[in-house]
Amino acid sequence: MRVIENGLVAYYYKQEIENQSMETLAICNPIIRDIYPNNLYYNFILCGENINIGLLDIEVKNEERLTEYAVSVQVNAFSCNYRDKAIMLEFNDRCNMLSKNSRYFYSLFGSDFVATVLNIGKKVKSLKIGDRVIPNNAYPYRNDGSYGGIITNYASQRFQIFNEDQLISIPNNLTDEIAASFSVAAQTAYSMIRKANLQKGMNVLVTAGSSNTSLAIINALQQYDVCIWVVSSDVEFTAKHPMGEKLILIPKQYLSKKQLKDFIGETLFDVIFDPFFDIHLSYLIPRINYNGKYITCGLYSQHSLYKEDNWVKSQNYMFSLSEAISRNVSIIGNCIGVTMDLQKAILDYTNGNFAIIIDSIHNHNSVNEFLRKSFHGIPRFGKVVYKYDNN
Repeated sequence: MRVIENGLVAYYYKQEIENQSMETLAICNPIIRDIYPNNLYYNFILCGENINIGLLDIEVKNEERLTEYAVSVQVNAFSCNYRDKAIMLEFNDRCNMLSKNSRYFYSLFGSDFVATVLNIGKKVKSLKIGDRVIPNNAYPYRNDGSYGGIITNYASQRFQIFNEDQLISIPNNLTDEIAASFSVAAQTAYSMIRKANLQKGMNVLVTAGSSNTSLAIINALQQYDVCIWVVSSDVEFTAKHPMGEKLILIPKQYLSKKQLKDFIGETLFDVIFDPFFDIHLSYLIPRINYNGKYITCGLYSQHSLYKEDNWVKSQNYMFSLSEAISRNVSIIGNCIGVTMDLQKAILDYTNGNFAIIIDSIHNHNSVNEFLRKSFHGIPRFGKVVYKYDNN
């Protein structure tokens, strides 16, 4: 018997489980190893916490009937984003806490995927059976007027059902690897660039250069006649990035040592794109031109287990706001993007004007490496993708 509690899946293990058939990567509570020893299991350490990962054989059932605007899909590949790191720690805590009363729990994870449409509701118009689809994380509202945002925290689940407006079909030239890495980074990057209203000749700074959002922003900026500066702790960043010499690299240590002026002289930035305001805001607001824009889409400290170094602790938000006022700087928050941002990213990719950088592709033979690279245990440059076998 299967039940859903708090977004996690539980089985009463004294009951027989029907027809297991689909390999699914999931967070598991520890007792699963004793009950089902024939599955593959992995110990993954994240922020000092032990997380049990299983490649489970999950029961597959065809839905009895879809609602009018529903779409059922089979996930072919998925990937994780920075937000999934904190969510994974939370899901692991809940798995362990809820594992009692003769039940075991597992939780799916991830927020980007590519899938094939299996079935559609009778009023679905934009999709058909056999289409390849990715999430449309339109925010704050979807096309039908309902509240939007990230459509799943369970991208590793093989079979899922979504509303038609939560998905968008993709062309054939988006491979599964690219498609499984696309939605969150591309939709966010294109939204931030749209809000920047870039003009020819502007000085544009992108922080946290090797983060997936920043990599997407940098690639999308290739269409604009602007000077692109990048903050990164990776001294070989420009050598690794396809745009290479078109980028001007600012090593991250120049911010922490307050030597930025020594490196860039009197240069002021017209627009700054920053995924982590709690790391960079105070250092960079004084370097924004009058009437410039500081656009941020998130923060570093998303979980209590994250180690806050001096970058975060030394932030002076009162100073930052005062400086922003005196310079007429617009501080703009950005959460994901709207549907047209995702559509434009797909079109630009098709036309060769946008790219998603892939670090590595993994399957059941390299689960540990997939997890370590996804969550920054070892160096990476680009998205880390997990592809399921065709079963």
